[in-house]
Amino acid sequence: MKTPGVYIKELDAFGNSVVPVPTAVPAFIGYTEQTKFNGTDLLNKPIKVDSLAKFKSIFEPANPELRPSISFKVEMEKPRKLPDGTTEFYIGTSKPASYVGETGDRYYDMTKNVMYEAKVAYSWTKNTNTASGEGAPDENAGSGKTSYLDLTDGTLYERADATKKWPKKGTNVELKTSDTTGAPGIEIGDPGSYYYDGTDVYGPKEGGWPTTTNAVVVGTLASGATVPADTDGAEGDFFVDEDNNMLYGPKGSADWGTTAGVSLSEETPTFSNNGVDYYVSPTSKIHRLHSAMKFFYANGGGDCYIVSIGDYDSEFKADDFTAAITSLKKEMEPTMLVIPDAVELADANSTEPLADKYAQTYALQAAMINHCGDMMNRVAILDIPGGYDEPITEPTASVKAFRNAVTPLNAKFNSYAAAYYPWLHTSVYGPSDITYKNIDSASYSTVHDILSAEFSGVDTYTNDDGDLIPEIVQVLSFFTETPDGGATNMTMETADSILKNISAMYPFILEKIEEKLNLMPPSAAMAGIYTATDNSDGVWKAPANVGVQSMIAPAVKIDHEMQQDLNVPLSGKSVCAIRAFTGRGNLVWGARTLDGNSNDWRYINVRRTLIFIEQSVKDAAKAYVFAPNDASTWVNVQSMISNFLTGVWNQGGLVGPKPADAFSVTVGLGSTMTNDDIQNGIMRVMVKVAVSHPAEFIEITFQQQMQKA
Repeated sequence: MKTPGVYIKELDAFGNSVVPVPTAVPAFIGYTEQTKFNGTDLLNKPIKVDSLAKFKSIFEPANPELRPSISFKVEMEKPRKLPDGTTEFYIGTSKPASYVGETGDRYYDMTKNVMYEAKVAYSWTKNTNTASGEGAPDENAGSGKTSYLDLTDGTLYERADATKKWPKKGTNVELKTSDTTGAPGIEIGDPGSYYYDGTDVYGPKEGGWPTTTNAVVVGTLASGATVPADTDGAEGDFFVDEDNNMLYGPKGSADWGTTAGVSLSEETPTFSNNGVDYYVSPTSKIHRLHSAMKFFYANGGGDCYIVSIGDYDSEFKADDFTAAITSLKKEMEPTMLVIPDAVELADANSTEPLADKYAQTYALQAAMINHCGDMMNRVAILDIPGGYDEPITEPTASVKAFRNAVTPLNAKFNSYAAAYYPWLHTSVYGPSDITYKNIDSASYSTVHDILSAEFSGVDTYTNDDGDLIPEIVQVLSFFTETPDGGATNMTMETADSILKNISAMYPFILEKIEEKLNLMPPSAAMAGIYTATDNSDGVWKAPANVGVQSMIAPAVKIDHEMQQDLNVPLSGKSVCAIRAFTGRGNLVWGARTLDGNSNDWRYINVRRTLIFIEQSVKDAAKAYVFAPNDASTWVNVQSMISNFLTGVWNQGGLVGPKPADAFSVTVGLGSTMTNDDIQNGIMRVMVKVAVSHPAEFIEITFQQQMQKA
């Protein structure tokens, strides 16, 4: 100082402080409705959103209600081949409907254990032995005829021969009439019905499924046998091996021959109607990010990153997912990695073993774990592929396949991942979200047949001839190639609304589509639960014993014994269960990482608490990079970290009766550093913490005692 005067000098009294980093910021990777926003390409760019509305505005502006855009096929059961390799047959639980199968097909009624004879082609023949008239026949009616058809109500009178009197009562039959002369087309009427063209009587209509059947014997093949025993069944019978669900037959005059049986095993039908099984399935892979965001925010979600890898027309490719994971290396804020679409990297109709069917999914999940282990600042939340439909003989087959296939590069990386099981039946989508738009147009004819059969059995919707009234025909026309708007300019939306109100089967079909869409893997919900738990209790609280919102029931029921293997397997790859408890609801009932055998990193809240402490201290310590590596700096660093950990201890994140028992911070020459360290510009700080572990097993001991007074 050279100029006389008063000078002010400020000294830091408190030093730097540690600012806690966010703990609940998941990064979602998947396909979105659009990949551009305001002209900017969003592909493989992590975009931060803070609400469902923000997600919609950026990635789905054309779908503000977030309705599902995927369509579903509604298919009738496909025929199988009998052991002869050529004859096709269907399976059902009642008499086959007339529209099932083609000429020559057969039908197995599993309820009565009979196999219907081959279906006969439909035909109409002029009936020259049947008289007709209005009203019951008198003694002069139908001279020389043995049957008489009352055209007013479709009553058929029959007598043994033409010399006998007509009976007082007849039998009601289906009667079709027309002003067009000639035989009717085969599409008119059901088997057994009659037709009057104004001059002649045709019928009864022939064809369809005959009443003759072959017996189906249910039993078990003898040990080592390849066909049923000669003593089983009679000639023409069939045999079902109930142990292996195989069909054999028909039996020859003496034995069953040498032809191998055919499997009766099949995918469980979505629903049955008039004895016919129907299957509802998506026309393409389901893009799950759309529903995952709804599930995430329903369970308390907040800030998150979205990495779009393509639009809904893009092909599912494992390389696209791994490229997106790589793009997240430059983002330090995300603390969770979630890929709901990962479970779709498989052929849904494949019959291969799970290990082969989901090979790409397992490889992607291993890549997720490797990424989190490398970054050391986030965890992967994993779904179990196929964790919704387990075989009875192996109720956790999908979990076993997952454990065997998902292996990171470093076994220690397993502590950076948690897997949840099973899939969940949810209410993410409601009835108003599902419309005709979710039915594949190629399935319209099937839906038309189902609805026509439904309305044909209701008097309100049929005329005196049994035909559908024009109003119903017009509505159903929208499920044909020639929709009829009519004078009222009816639209498909109007027809959809009408059918939802007057039909039982149409809402039922939509309900089955809704159920398919609402079957969801749990990872997105768990990301929301992590967020909600962190915000309310802190990252050190295990995200377990918490209800799952928008969940109806788990897809697989887990009992006490079943969870033992999920929770404490020999491999250590623990899988967290989601269970339903009577009176308590649906709860997350597990909090372990895939490193379940580690005493250090067994629990997900321990791993995430250490990530929180490590990253918070790491960011704060950057202020001392290039500071003098001397005692003054060491004291400041030690004080800064200690103050931060004291705050964590006060909030319950560290355990111990006093701070000194909960943590320790050591830094200095001779304790954490050598002279060589200082000469090489290295400052070493040792931090030890006692992190809170969850009370996973509570044992309460009761013992009787003698009366004391």
